[in-house]
Amino acid sequence: MTLRPIASVVIAVLLAVAGWQVSGASQGQVLHADRPAIALDSDGDFLPDSLEWACLTNALSPDSDGDGTLDFVEVVQRGNPRYRSLPMPSDHEMRLVVTTRNSAGGSEAVMHLLFRFMGDVELLTNLEAYAEVGSVPGLRIPLSTLSLQPIAMEQRAVANEGLWVHLSVSLVSVTVLQAVLPCAISAVARIGTRSLHTSVPLLDHNGTTCSVVPFAAGLFAIQSVASVSTGTVPNNRVCVLQLQSVGGGSGGSAFVVSGAECQDCNDLICGVECAASVGTVLVLPGGVGSITGG
Repeated sequence: MTLRPIASVVIAVLLAVAGWQVSGASQGQVLHADRPAIALDSDGDFLPDSLEWACLTNALSPDSDGDGTLDFVEVVQRGNPRYRSLPMPSDHEMRLVVTTRNSAGGSEAVMHLLFRFMGDVELLTNLEAYAEVGSVPGLRIPLSTLSLQPIAMEQRAVANEGLWVHLSVSLVSVTVLQAVLPCAISAVARIGTRSLHTSVPLLDHNGTTCSVVPFAAGLFAIQSVASVSTGTVPNNRVCVLQLQSVGGGSGGSAFVVSGAECQDCNDLICGVECAASVGTVLVLPGGVGSITGG
């Protein structure tokens, strides 16, 4: 197995197939990666705190469930980082996560792509990221047309766990994003012989932009894409749902909430409105298959 933790190689491959603009440098247009603007990583596990919020892991522990598998690995594999479980087979992996950040122009939606390469990064031969809007069924909008921001990148080679890569890019303002909800941000890639599909359905929940994320086997959580703080402690209210497919709806797959209960997340609890969501219907562009594995 050959690992090449060289930024220029990773970026050259990714940008060549994704079509994003890159910031200028010496000698004309040289591929260049800025360090991620969202860099606070309290526990040093290669998952910035903003991603730990979105993925429901503990920002103060590199192994939230203490089962010996690091949070980054369980997150990128779309495994079960909140409950002890046996390790999944090592392979190439990709996961997409959406968060927000504040900038001079206001709050922005940020797309993160997490990769784990168990071999040469040049095995990545295809990458496409796109948005699907529920009001326009079947339309896929390439994300390279929505953002001219440079891609920010971090990478880490970990013994026996491959090369970890984190790419992030700002997309649109949260105000623009809220205007097209429900929608889904998705990515497809081919790494070696493996085809990967990862998606984040986004919806409005009581005026808050939320994502649907895996919580445990057969369970999903509605999680705000922006962390909410109460004093110095993030107020992470999590409502865990059982979803039952009820067929196709306008702009996506329709699911009825057949069960809902509050679950503690990082020692905090969810709101009382959780149980009232039973019986409601969620329309998720792209369905749930790419949330749990691809």
